[in-house]
Parts: sequence; structure tokens; C-alpha cells
Amino acid sequence: MTIQNWEKIISPIYLEVERKTKKNKNYSLNINWYRNRHHIINNNLKKQYKSLMREQLEWNRYDWPIEIEYHLYWQRLSDLDNRQWVVSKYFQDALVEYWCIEDDNFNVIKKNTYEVIEQDKSNPRFEITIKPYAKTY
Repeated sequence: MTIQNWEKIISPIYLEVERKTKKNKNYSLNINWYRNRHHIINNNLKKQYKSLMREQLEWNRYDWPIEIEYHLYWQRLSDLDNRQWVVSKYFQDALVEYWCIEDDNFNVIKKNTYEVIEQDKSNPRFEITIKPYAKTY
């Protein structure tokens, strides 16, 4: 089964981590924190992200080269590359974990595109679309 009509997959750009003795903590999925966080925290965030993606991805299978479009609805101004890098990495790892694709190498994922759409203070997110790869040259 595959996603029909290029349905949008919704990806968070923030994750909330529950803590036992302190207030819950929000983590922004961007390269600035990724490079500075302890590897255990990063690994836990990646697991949480993949768990959130499970319902949207679990029964989809792509047996052909694909391209992925990431549309950002932002809460605060940011550098697009800071945002897209971590979400793209986590999302593509989730595609592999849920057997949507065989591997996330460039034989399978031929193209990624990123576009900033608009500000959405109440629901910041990436809307992700997976399509069959279409060579444009």
C-alpha cells in the first residue's frame, strides 16, 4: 500500500520530553541543539520522533526511487538548514525503520526539496510529501 494522492505527512519541529521531577522540556529539532546535546538525549528524541511518525508511515511501501518535499510552517524565524537537517535525518530513518523504503541512501531517495511556507504560531510543523522520483533533466 502507498500513500494516495501524495497525502501530506505531518512532522513536528519540537518534541516535548516528560521528566519525573522537573517541568517537561521542549526540544527544538534543529542542528544547533543536535550538535550540543548529549548523545543519550539525542537518541531518545529520535526514538520519540519515530514513534510519532509510526501511524502515518507504518503501512506505506515505496519500491521505487522517491523524492521528498518538506514544507515548513514556522513558529519563530530560523535558518531553514538548521531546521530541515534534523527533521530530514529523523524522518528518513523512520522510513527505513517502518519498512517504507529499503534504505535511505541516494539510490532510493533521489531528491529532497525544502520550502518555507508561512508562519503558524499555534502549529509549527513540516508537511512532508513523498513522490516517485521524476528526473527533470
